[in-house]
Amino acid sequence: MAEPRVADASRPPRLLAVCLVLAPLLAFLGALLGYQGTGDDLAAEVTWIGEHTGRWLASNTLWLYGSFLFIPGALGLLRLARGSRAAAIGTGLLVVGSFFHGAVVSYSQVEAPLADSDLATADVHRFVSNQMFDHTAFLLVLIPFIGFYLGLLVLGVTSWRAGAAPVWVPVVIFVALAAGIAWPHAYKSEGMFLLLTIALGYLATRLWNPGQRDVAVAPPETGHGRGG
Repeated sequence: MAEPRVADASRPPRLLAVCLVLAPLLAFLGALLGYQGTGDDLAAEVTWIGEHTGRWLASNTLWLYGSFLFIPGALGLLRLARGSRAAAIGTGLLVVGSFFHGAVVSYSQVEAPLADSDLATADVHRFVSNQMFDHTAFLLVLIPFIGFYLGLLVLGVTSWRAGAAPVWVPVVIFVALAAGIAWPHAYKSEGMFLLLTIALGYLATRLWNPGQRDVAVAPPETGHGRGG
């Protein structure tokens, strides 16, 4: 009787690596495909959605799948950081934040049927502008989304501290997150997720090939050479 196969814990977690690079890449593509306005005029956004409903739904679908792929990606980052306590906290924050980022995207999907409904355009604009995104229901899913930013930052630093990445990786992650907050609305999402694709893509290569050595992050040798 053949013995049952047991997963080899030493095998590279390549599925996690794929998720880690696809997550920000899908979000970047979703941002490129979506509404490019300033974000100040929600009525103009709803009008655009009514004229480009398919494009809006495709954009949000990419955002949604990207959000949820960050969850297995976070487990890959935890592995890179060698399971430290700080990395475990960062993983928890990123998992929760990614889930609620998906909830925010799902909440925004409601704009599509509203824009395509038989309701008067003025009523839809008034509802979206004055009630939809100021309601307690939206704030309840928006606040935990902060964990997405904190978790990514913590995991970027812990990956560097564990020797899995050069220092530019957490720096790029920090710049990306700052861009998502401070850059102009018209292109801040594109900038944020493009930078995250670069940084997390590098970390994905480390997951794909864990035996890879990088001079910039390799720990110094502790042994004594000849005559030392």
